[in-house]
Amino acid sequence: MAKPDFIVDPSGNVRDVRHLRNSSSGGPSGGTHTPSRPASDNLAGDFYRGRVVQVSHPPTTRSGSNFYWIPIPIGLIITIIVALLNGLGVHTTGNGISERDYNILESAEDHYLNGQYALALQDYDSVIKSNPKLGAAYNGRGLVYGDMGEYEKALADFAKTIELLPHSPIGYNNRGITYLALLDDERALRDLNKAIELGKDYAKAYFNRALVYYGQGDFTAALSDLDQAIRYSPEEPLRYKYRATLGPGRNFLEDLDKQMELTDRTVDLPEAYYWRALVYVAQGESDRATADLMKALTLAPNQEQEQKIREMLEMLNMHFSSLES
Repeated sequence: MAKPDFIVDPSGNVRDVRHLRNSSSGGPSGGTHTPSRPASDNLAGDFYRGRVVQVSHPPTTRSGSNFYWIPIPIGLIITIIVALLNGLGVHTTGNGISERDYNILESAEDHYLNGQYALALQDYDSVIKSNPKLGAAYNGRGLVYGDMGEYEKALADFAKTIELLPHSPIGYNNRGITYLALLDDERALRDLNKAIELGKDYAKAYFNRALVYYGQGDFTAALSDLDQAIRYSPEEPLRYKYRATLGPGRNFLEDLDKQMELTDRTVDLPEAYYWRALVYVAQGESDRATADLMKALTLAPNQEQEQKIREMLEMLNMHFSSLES
């Protein structure tokens, strides 16, 4: 009897269940699938009309989470039923996914992360054609459309994601940030509230809702959501940067230092040094401000950023020179 290599759990997560064949108990003691690459869900910061948002992919093999987050017997039952249907030649859309589609999903996500949107769309279209009940594919395609600025198409795909995965916060989060891109704060808040209702510890939804409140000038609510986002996912540097700009009476430098500690992408470091330099300027610490701006200058990825940093250095020197005179 044919056994499925991959299944889709109730949250739309594509899971590799091949390791279960080597497990005598069928449970976690058999080991979980170890990803070869980090999950894209860990960090997906994108810019919609100049506002930073955090999008969500249902994890594939890049996720370190265990399929058996649902009770073990139910997980086994799902696996057995899918295996039986596959053995009878029944197409198990919604509960099963072929290895071909699984590999194409991985390819699509790679293309998306590398900005190869046309190729990503081809891959997602291919998977949707063969498996039209796979919510993860609509979600991925919606993210591509969002990055391309085709927001109506993105909204349609996220609506389909929600239809197929009604108990997952992912579709609501991504549709919410699409409404945010369209400057429709009312609908954005409605979807992000729903995402948080479905996932009380869903840090990305708290962060994105904080951006809505930030744009509305409700800094108290924004700060509260940033606190929650950091509480549930303390490894994301961007959240510390935004909290540092909001919290009166807080230790701004502590948040900015934490942002820099967690920032492992060189492209993000110049901005981190620049922000900390501004705090030092406000505190009158010219030497530290100059040191951070010089560090930012050495890391600047292009001439445009380099020129802005040089202009800031000149203004800084003029400012502190006038104070000394």
